[in-house]
Amino acid sequence: MKYDVVIIGAGLAGLSLSRQLLLNTDKSILLVEKRAHVPSPRQKVGESLVQVAGYYYGKVLELEEYLFRQHYMKYNLRFYWKSPGRENEGFEDYCQSYIRTFSNIPCYQLDRNTLEAELLRLNRLDSRFTFCAPATNLDVVLQEKAPHTLHCDTEDGRLSIEADWVVDTSGRSKVLARKLDLEQDNAINHGSTFLWVEGLVDIDKLSALSSRERRMNPNRAATGHLPTWLATNHFMGEGFWFWVIPLQGLTSLGLVYDPDLVPREEVATPQKLIDWVCKQFPLFERDLPGRKILDHGSYKSFSYGCARTIHPSGWALSGESGRFADPLYSPGSDFIALHN
Repeated sequence: MKYDVVIIGAGLAGLSLSRQLLLNTDKSILLVEKRAHVPSPRQKVGESLVQVAGYYYGKVLELEEYLFRQHYMKYNLRFYWKSPGRENEGFEDYCQSYIRTFSNIPCYQLDRNTLEAELLRLNRLDSRFTFCAPATNLDVVLQEKAPHTLHCDTEDGRLSIEADWVVDTSGRSKVLARKLDLEQDNAINHGSTFLWVEGLVDIDKLSALSSRERRMNPNRAATGHLPTWLATNHFMGEGFWFWVIPLQGLTSLGLVYDPDLVPREEVATPQKLIDWVCKQFPLFERDLPGRKILDHGSYKSFSYGCARTIHPSGWALSGESGRFADPLYSPGSDFIALHN
């Protein structure tokens, strides 16, 4: 079997690259995935977009109408700090830094699973796209010039494939980076622990003030009336920050931390994380303890580098299969857009 491009990994990077190639080229594409089910039944982090990714998904991949219908439009990035001398038990107690108006490039809060399912559906409508899952025991044989060869086990037996280009979008499995000894350590040694809860965590309501008092607050002349919950909200502290991201029907919550300042064992489980956050930012005591936890995950150390991500012989890496630095300022999908 011969394809123009073989893509390894059906996450957001691989599915979006497939759509981009289908929209803009005449290439034949094989997307191979080790999992039997795409998208994964587990929730995925990486929901917050900024302008490069917003433009890429909306305009380049022609998903704008879908994104407006199925995902929240994002109200920028907002940052909060505890105010000295206050109890910080209400949202109004916190210092804020933000941009008041929406960006002129729409950005979104993505439910990764929902978007990946839609991308796979759209890609399958094109006869030049072939999807193979589960594909296990993958062996990639790269040559100095195309074609390259791949072998994998499928439900129909062992498959042998030739391709002019091989693109690794396998995420943290890092198929090509490990095979070619491209992995590099980063100076950053930070961890992250995260969870998803049912329903909307509306931080503006985490207050002893009544709804009328919040609406009539004189500060509204400066802050405006756009819903703060639409933002990627960051609660900042020394050696850590905590995110609150709204999705349709659920909220993503997560902590990024320096383990030299925040011991991992203090935030190692969903309940420990909630207890720790409520202690650090007392306003969350008004909401999080009663929430139903839907899913959770963690990374002990999330940052890594890669010696090379593209080669003229016809191989490349995109998304987290190559490099990942830090989630602050929501760059993950920007890297997907630029590498793709």
